Amino acid sequence: MPYKVKRASRLLNKILKKTLGPYLVRRYRIEYIEENMQGLKPPFVVIANHTNNWDPFIISYKISEPIHFVTSVEQFRSRFMRFLLGLAGCIPKTKAMSDATTVKGLFQVRNRGDVVGVFPEGMRCWDGRTVEILYPTAKVLKSMGVPVVFFRVNGAYLTHPRWAIKSRKGKIQVRYGILFTAEQLKTLSVDEIYERMCAALKTDEYRWQEEHMIPFVGPRLAEALERVLFLCPKCMAIGRLFSKDDTLTCLACGDTVRYNPYGYFEKDGGQPLFKSVLEWNQWQLKKLEDMVRDRMTNPREPIFEDQDAALLRGGRFEAIRKEKKGTLRLYVDHLEFIGQDNQKSSFDLSRMNGVSTHLTDWFDFYHEGHFHRVAFKDHHTSANKYTEAYEVIKRLVPGKGHPKEE
Repeated sequence: MPYKVKRASRLLNKILKKTLGPYLVRRYRIEYIEENMQGLKPPFVVIANHTNNWDPFIISYKISEPIHFVTSVEQFRSRFMRFLLGLAGCIPKTKAMSDATTVKGLFQVRNRGDVVGVFPEGMRCWDGRTVEILYPTAKVLKSMGVPVVFFRVNGAYLTHPRWAIKSRKGKIQVRYGILFTAEQLKTLSVDEIYERMCAALKTDEYRWQEEHMIPFVGPRLAEALERVLFLCPKCMAIGRLFSKDDTLTCLACGDTVRYNPYGYFEKDGGQPLFKSVLEWNQWQLKKLEDMVRDRMTNPREPIFEDQDAALLRGGRFEAIRKEKKGTLRLYVDHLEFIGQDNQKSSFDLSRMNGVSTHLTDWFDFYHEGHFHRVAFKDHHTSANKYTEAYEVIKRLVPGKGHPKEE
């Protein structure tokens, strides 16, 4: 049965603006910089970069009307969350897949004269740099034909990186204003809309930090860095990085770096190979391409393998259930899960879509229309390396994986 997008509760919106909004502003020292907002009336669309779990609330604080945000369908699986998200008027969207029901929901909200909220990256960034903005968003904005307001948020990533367990206190800067009027959308091409949208939302947290040098203070600053960083630059060991408090150590070679309150790496007695998470991640993604190319000549050798994993299965709005425990392996043409009873479940990459990392440490995908999730017992395991490898395989191996969708 299709999910009908509900109208957001105005009472809830007012309560949050009086309570949660001011709290977030004080706690995270949020500075709002307003550009042109004159004459703006619903319906309109709000777009923003996505770096922090609090982003919807940070954005909503400056918009008087309730915003109906596009939200991952994974959040709708429990009845309780579906009730709460219904009160907020959220629009469900399957990650990394085209979803016609989501588009219908957007137009439904617009036709009611309400406000829509979209994060065009489709996910939170891992390394402080804007993820590739999805091109179909520009097509939808043009078709909707209502004003578009942009929010560009800096400092929220360093306040609570996607990989981190604990948040930090520093500063968040939010710039916002009207990006397109309805009249401009009529005359601009989809390509022009896309280019302007990318320019308005593009952020590099470390470039911004170089200009401001704000300390982001908190406990256990480096803890769970392995969720994003899975390759040691010194010995090239995979999955042997281990974080504790403010340090990240390779258990294979012993190399250690310290993550400081400014978001940069330090090293006792010398300079670290990489200054930031962004630099390290850019390097390891290039090495990942080399690994995939190597496995193309030796397809029986897995790219990654992790034990102590659990395979789960469910439906679009259904609670997921555990099927088996065992070992996950990724090859250039298929994903394999070997249960504790040595029974194998094989998933052809060419029949997979909706591949994504949910929250921080769950690897999600659809195979022949069925939803699957792999959860890892050890939170030091990087689930995201499987998502990144899948994206590389799509680019490099003909016929494996689907093209990037809406």
